Amino acid sequence: MIKKATSLLLFMSMAGFLSAQSNWATIGPSFNSSVEAIVTDSSNNIYAAGSFTMAGTLSRSGIAKWNGSTWNALGSGMVTGTDVKSLGFYMGHLVATGTFTDFDSSSCNNITTWSGSRWVNFGSGLEKYTGATTVSTQIVYGGDLYVAGTFDHSGSNSLSNIAKWNGSAWVSPGTGINGNVNKLIEFNGDLYACGTFTSAGGVTVHNIAKWDGNSWSDVGGGVQKYTGATTVSTMLNFAQALYVGGDFNLAGSDSVHHLAKWDGTSWTDAGSGTDYTGATTVSTMFIGYFDNSMITCMHYQSIVGGADVYKMMVYKTTTGWNSCYTLNGPFAGTANYNGSLLLGGPFTTVGTDTIPYLAELISNNHKSLMLMADGSSYTLYPNPVDNDLWIRFNPGENADPQVELINFTLMDITGREVLQLNNINTDQMHIARNGLASGMYIYRITDKNNELIRQGKLTFK
Repeated sequence: MIKKATSLLLFMSMAGFLSAQSNWATIGPSFNSSVEAIVTDSSNNIYAAGSFTMAGTLSRSGIAKWNGSTWNALGSGMVTGTDVKSLGFYMGHLVATGTFTDFDSSSCNNITTWSGSRWVNFGSGLEKYTGATTVSTQIVYGGDLYVAGTFDHSGSNSLSNIAKWNGSAWVSPGTGINGNVNKLIEFNGDLYACGTFTSAGGVTVHNIAKWDGNSWSDVGGGVQKYTGATTVSTMLNFAQALYVGGDFNLAGSDSVHHLAKWDGTSWTDAGSGTDYTGATTVSTMFIGYFDNSMITCMHYQSIVGGADVYKMMVYKTTTGWNSCYTLNGPFAGTANYNGSLLLGGPFTTVGTDTIPYLAELISNNHKSLMLMADGSSYTLYPNPVDNDLWIRFNPGENADPQVELINFTLMDITGREVLQLNNINTDQMHIARNGLASGMYIYRITDKNNELIRQGKLTFK
């Protein structure tokens, strides 16, 4: 079963299964309220934003920066406001949006940018003459920064819930959108907006619309509910398709399960397999991407006993849907960080672990995580390798207790196989380095059907 072209030594360990919850950790000391947005930069700093006033022992409202060891302030943070909804980068500067009027004791209307030393207003900001203003989402499209939410003007410029920065002022793409916008995303070269609205640029739409840079158009009849209010909460560009989630059951003319797939021409149901026994109302609250998988936050209402249930679901194109973890609140943002998955939101538990508001799946910065459809994962560490290499199986919350069979192949940079291990069924595998030359290697991990789980690079020092 084992083919060795080098003097690598292999040791198998059956030290007992690790619980799924043992993979989750906090990033430093905990927050005291929700983390709604997360981004990382090229230097592996994490920026977290939301409604919190404390990041560990750091007293700072709305935003904090993790440098790998501690949470740090960015100016004085949010002085007046309720929360930060989105983070992003534009022209090399960090941009924050949400519901606030003062950052760093500087007047800013629901959007601000970090100059490198302080927060400053972004143009005249974005406001609403009457009612609450929220700038919920941002994206750089065609080199321009677009933002959207609930607002109707910037200075003297009239807007309708979406705006583009033209270099000196916020202007309206077309005549805008007539309702709240939750998410902006690019797909197939066009900008898509979703939320709760019926018109975009004067065109009749149903809660989703497409902007091609010049005009708005309908998206295959849109998405809605047979009866009751429709909310389209989230979108993701995944596997050459646009996935749309929310509280709806109709996409175009097709019945769907709160999650629909748009291929650029037509809609199909993408939520079959995500229903939950005892739920009378199901909504998809968030869609993210990690490790070649689509990660969703599902909200199930009217569960027996009256409690709401929030589930992290994982979708792979080869295996479909599986439930992974139960949370006591939704997650509202995700980010990839050194091979780990970060989740932020108004939750305090993941599975049975208490992890308030920001959680990391696999916290060691030198581990590579391979996530399976049922929430199980394989951890490959360390990378770079000094002497010993480990592969560890981490069963998901609802996974079969039997370890999945996998195959492991290691090749040098010429493609020559130096190690092949087949039908591995142990929860922990230890490979000791004996005589393996320094350099770059390629690893492949496949399942029992030889379907690729993960391929990547390993460096032996």
